[in-house]
Amino acid sequence: MPQYKICVARPHGTKLNCPEIGSWLGRWTAHLAMQRAPIGLEMLEVSNPRIAMMRNSLIETAIKKECSHVLMFDPDMAIDRYCNPPNRDPNAKPFWDVAWPFVLNHTTLLDQNQKPLGPCVAAAPYCGAPPHYPVHVFVGNQKNNLVRVDHKTAAQQRGWTQIRAVGTGLMLIDMAVFDKLDRPFFRDTFTDHTAQSLLHSQDVNFCLRCETAGVPIYVNWDCWCGHWQMAVAEKPGWMPPKTEPDEIPVAAHPEVPKLQIWGQGDKSWG
Repeated sequence: MPQYKICVARPHGTKLNCPEIGSWLGRWTAHLAMQRAPIGLEMLEVSNPRIAMMRNSLIETAIKKECSHVLMFDPDMAIDRYCNPPNRDPNAKPFWDVAWPFVLNHTTLLDQNQKPLGPCVAAAPYCGAPPHYPVHVFVGNQKNNLVRVDHKTAAQQRGWTQIRAVGTGLMLIDMAVFDKLDRPFFRDTFTDHTAQSLLHSQDVNFCLRCETAGVPIYVNWDCWCGHWQMAVAEKPGWMPPKTEPDEIPVAAHPEVPKLQIWGQGDKSWG
């Protein structure tokens, strides 16, 4: 019996499909097979125009199948886009290679009070659709209001940082996280009872409820995804490198810094 069981959860709706996603999935499964990793796989796909419903269906199925972790990614994600030519960035790292040991180690390490850190959520950053290409990563500002990370700040980040919320385009989640949350796991929140004005989308809502439950959310800035829209949403400031930059040390795990913005960012709530 495998030591771990990964649910590969793929929600399909009305999104554009990245033509690279099938190749990535094939390379990733072959990579696991060559390593002879003690990992079982459950491949799940759901097609529905309602994204929260799809995510909830995938997680409920993963629970029934007794999966230990869920690797959830959307069909419009260009995973590990900057790890290979022609978009090679020498600082880029494959998401699975850094996220898997990070999530496993997180459950075994102790905090300053000698208590287990417990389960966590690890994600990759990416930008939204044109024309503004917003970064789908959110942190707290000086007043602890939720703000979106601006392009300049995002382009300067490296390694792991703890954040408050992130888009669910590519996530690795310890299934123990869902033991700490109420159902439904994914849901939108609105500013009023008529549900006409959105306050938080299902991904931000999920992350903020994780935060309330004591589950930290991390993003690795060396694992940018491209976002397949009408144009590919590249990471901020991206230009193919002309020379190899100096090596920048990655924050030690698990004492990764909390990313903070002392202004308003691109958008502020509250």
